[in-house]
Amino acid sequence: MIDYIKCYLKQENIKYLLESDLLDFVSDLSHKSGLIYDKLKANYNGLEFIIINNQKAIVKGSLHKYKNKGLHNFDDFTFSQLKEVLLDIKAKFGIELTDYVLCNIEIGINVTPPIKSSEILDNLLLHKGEYFKDKSLRAGNYKQAMHQRYLVKIYDKLLQYKRAYKLNNEIFRFEIKFVKMFDLKAKNIFTLQDLMNPNSMLVFGGILETEWIFVLLYDITIKENNLPDKIREVKLNQWKLNSYWKNLDKYKRYRERNYYEHLLKNNSEEIHLEMSVIIYKKLKFIIEN
Repeated sequence: MIDYIKCYLKQENIKYLLESDLLDFVSDLSHKSGLIYDKLKANYNGLEFIIINNQKAIVKGSLHKYKNKGLHNFDDFTFSQLKEVLLDIKAKFGIELTDYVLCNIEIGINVTPPIKSSEILDNLLLHKGEYFKDKSLRAGNYKQAMHQRYLVKIYDKLLQYKRAYKLNNEIFRFEIKFVKMFDLKAKNIFTLQDLMNPNSMLVFGGILETEWIFVLLYDITIKENNLPDKIREVKLNQWKLNSYWKNLDKYKRYRERNYYEHLLKNNSEEIHLEMSVIIYKKLKFIIEN
């Protein structure tokens, strides 16, 4: 469930990084001026370690990829595996997990969707009134909705990794990236040590479930021939447009969505609702294992 993290370390921890046999630090060099900057960088298992002016250290990267030797994050990453990764980091670098202070974190879930991931991405409309925008990703399909304190990110993981790993099954990834820690600090999540707490996993699971509910998706399984002419000729064309939903005020959008979802109940496969169930079941597995 936990993927990307960015942490600050205290100055007294820098010596442990510099003394580590696992980290080969290199300096930034300006090819024009020949100047070597006071920034050292090293990588290990998908984590990047940065030391600035020998006073501040930053650790960033994917804990999920760390589990896979830094290679990928298309499989499941359970709570027990997360704890193993965190304890491994603590043992290998000799720094207490309480000293890694979180400033960014991504939480996400990989599931098998009821339709192709690409079909879901192509029909994403809004998240809490914000557009889903296409983002460039080499060999992948990825959309993002941006809010002040967090981002909602949705991927077609099969498209991203199928060639390198010869994957065949659909892999849909739903992810939340916290760019500010305000909401998580209110839940007593401050450091890597707090990720060892099962209650933190319940918090993250609840966030993912809730944020998926706010995803507005056009359901391509809707049975158009079952609908009255006015709905088929007018409303369906409106509902397909994210601009239509965006231009509604919050209250009109709420009423319109209720009407739209009520109509879907007997006239579609209710893909959004089915995805909610799939996400819930996978989160339960991730947290309990």
